[in-house]
Amino acid sequence: LLMVRPYHVLIREQVDQRLGNPLYLYMKQRQWNFYSMKDVQQKLQRIPQQILSLGTDSKRTTVLICGQFIDFALSQLSDKQVLILQSNPHDQKALQGKNLPENFHLFNLFETLRAYPLRRETNQWIQENISKFENEPFVKKHEIFSLPNFIPWLRSQLVHGIKLVEILTRLIYDHPIGIFLDHSELVYPGNILSLLGRLYGIPFINVQNHLTNDASIIPSRATHYCVWGRHMTQWLNKRGIPKSNIFEIGSLRLSNNEQFIKKNKEDLLRYLGIGENKFIIAFTTQCYFDYINHSIMEWMKKATEQLPILVIVNPHPSDHLSYERYISEGMRLTPPGFHLQEILYTSDLIATISSTTALEGALFKKGIVILQPELPYDYHLNYNGYYQIMADGKGGISVHNGEELILELKKLMSDPRYYEENAEKGQHILHEMLTLGEIKPQERLKNLLDELFFK
Repeated sequence: LLMVRPYHVLIREQVDQRLGNPLYLYMKQRQWNFYSMKDVQQKLQRIPQQILSLGTDSKRTTVLICGQFIDFALSQLSDKQVLILQSNPHDQKALQGKNLPENFHLFNLFETLRAYPLRRETNQWIQENISKFENEPFVKKHEIFSLPNFIPWLRSQLVHGIKLVEILTRLIYDHPIGIFLDHSELVYPGNILSLLGRLYGIPFINVQNHLTNDASIIPSRATHYCVWGRHMTQWLNKRGIPKSNIFEIGSLRLSNNEQFIKKNKEDLLRYLGIGENKFIIAFTTQCYFDYINHSIMEWMKKATEQLPILVIVNPHPSDHLSYERYISEGMRLTPPGFHLQEILYTSDLIATISSTTALEGALFKKGIVILQPELPYDYHLNYNGYYQIMADGKGGISVHNGEELILELKKLMSDPRYYEENAEKGQHILHEMLTLGEIKPQERLKNLLDELFFK
């Protein structure tokens, strides 16, 4: 149950090779009765039988959180014992420079795992079961299990997974944990914690932190889901998650973006040495194929050559392409010292394929241009039409090539009414995607925690 994501990675080549074979796909659908993502969720969820009800113990008042939720914990959980799990670089970055109160305790899962010894009897159990499995007749005929790299992969996954299960199980016994709080069940440790939560009767709350796609959440075993808004409620419900388990709280991550704004449009233009007022477009890249990002940059380049605009290119943190060759008077990279939120705030328009920055820009009442180049299928980056999420939601103007982009920009710059209509589209998708209001997402989540502790 813990190997779903690693198995996805392992079988990618075989899946890609067979996608063009409709007969094979039909046979697999018939074999497993997989005709929708709801079928996948229901068949792969495999909730273990509960052995204890630790969540009902009134003495278990500790909240276990991932490090990325530290700001929420500091603002809302000052009255509770908090155990912070640091398991990846994102947690480490979120925790940097934070002063933890006495009731907050840090557990470095990564360092603990590195030093954790595998018991001899456990290692022997792994060897015996792998040998038994390896000699099963069906394994030698199986399209994946018979691959030469499968058994070494399986052994490595078992060792890694068993160590983590033992470490996290020990945490439950060593600390009076009453609730698990994480944003992912895709990888360790969230997938283990959601299973342990079911096993020991401890609520696991899956708190949405990004725009979500199928591979990042299916299968899910959370007991509660805190989502950004009604779009995600409908999306999860369509995949078999009961609406009674879903709570629309808004986004913890996007709720405090205004705090990063210290500079305005004049500051940006002055820094760049641009004297005249410009129509500014913030283009936020994503980690799609290199040629796709280069293609969009060509669209932008032609637009800057024909229109009095300034394009600010903000590469995704994981986008390592060099955009230096495109830099010109009308095209600049986000300058040092300027936060992404300042770029979105000072811009007149946000351009992206499917980035969360579209919603972040809409929070500042900016219009959105949804870039829709022809994207081929990709096992990780583009499946189930994920990149069309903004276009399907009609959150802005969709453009499919450089000519359309220039045409739409001309209309937006010359027709104030057209510009306002586009901004209104952004507000429409914003309210579909995000629950807004006077009550902050942090407060809504805190209220849910209190309800669960008092049950």
